[in-house]
Amino acid sequence: MDKIKIAIVEDDLTILVTCRDHINSQQDMLCVLSATSVEEFHVKLKPYHSIDILLLDIQLPGQSGLEAISALRKGFPSMEIIMFSVLEDQDKLLSALTLGASGYLLKSDPLETLCEQLRILRGGGALISPKMARHLIKYFTPPPATTHAPLDLQERDQQVLKLLAEGWSYEYIAKTLGITVDGVRYYIKKIYKKLNVNNKQGAIRKYQISQGIKPDEVMDTLEE
Repeated sequence: MDKIKIAIVEDDLTILVTCRDHINSQQDMLCVLSATSVEEFHVKLKPYHSIDILLLDIQLPGQSGLEAISALRKGFPSMEIIMFSVLEDQDKLLSALTLGASGYLLKSDPLETLCEQLRILRGGGALISPKMARHLIKYFTPPPATTHAPLDLQERDQQVLKLLAEGWSYEYIAKTLGITVDGVRYYIKKIYKKLNVNNKQGAIRKYQISQGIKPDEVMDTLEE
């Protein structure tokens, strides 16, 4: 059985040696290359025609792990790049995955789980530390729906306010609802009083909040 060929780029020598020795203790794995920087990795890489998995630190002397992903992905399209970091950082995780990394492991994860995780990756599975997976889920989970209290307005008041919030002119509102422009003004003044606001912007903001919409910056002024 061919062994899984692994490379490590890690500038902390203690971590580098510990991970390398642990990988080499596995019957189905071999750490074929270890380096303390991306630059050293490229220098040592020449004799190795193929690497299956690269464990790549983010914070490195010289070129950072994140900066190296794109070029490594282009040069070695079949190589899985796993970020190996102390940084429990959502932005770093998203950046790494966007740039082409295959996963994100934390150095704080138990060493005993490392090789099993690499086997999962080699078998086609995903490889993200549980703590980082929570960040990913949080990023893609919409905020919980908020119940918004309806406005205490009559049906015609609601119709006028809805059209006003959509940006229509008094003339258009009058034509749409079959009333006069003066009638629109009458309803709007009544709406201001019921909503306890003094202008169009305030009324629209309260309407948007009641609909669960983030209030826009309404810059136009009340039409007299």
